[in-house]
Amino acid sequence: MKIRLHSTKEDIEKFIQILKKNSDIKILMQSEPYFDRGKSIYERVYLDIKFYEKTI
Repeated sequence: MKIRLHSTKEDIEKFIQILKKNSDIKILMQSEPYFDRGKSIYERVYLDIKFYEKTI
């Protein structure tokens, strides 16, 4: 799955930490931050993730 995160640097970092703590998700690729044009405070980070299926 491909995900684009678009927010402040702090919010993106917090969300990535949440994903990393989730044992059902593995981050395969994380891009460097891309800054928006102009005076925006937002950045973009692209992720490729994989879901692990739980076995019972």
